[in-house]
Amino acid sequence: MAIGRVSAPGLRTLRTPTHIRRDPTDHWVLTVGLGAATKVVSNGGAHAVPVRVPFVTSLAEACESTRARDDRLHLYVARDRFAALSRILDQVRGPLAGPLGALLADYL
Repeated sequence: MAIGRVSAPGLRTLRTPTHIRRDPTDHWVLTVGLGAATKVVSNGGAHAVPVRVPFVTSLAEACESTRARDDRLHLYVARDRFAALSRILDQVRGPLAGPLGALLADYL
């Protein structure tokens, strides 16, 4: 596991099948935007994620995200080190809204 805080300008990121073949990192990423909403499009669907709502993405699948300038928190979870969480995290890809998502955001 690794946790980080990033401050970055607005940007669009793209992880394509070509990127995945070149770099087969398959970690999950739990992200919390602290100042800007994020639009995420992946195999799990398209989501508009509000500020301070955590969301889960998998680096094992193609993904596109767009956001304005933001400070954000990222928690990287290695799939092979936390195999017991695989089914759960694969099922919850996308926003984690509601009281438990808010609790997770506050905890991070």
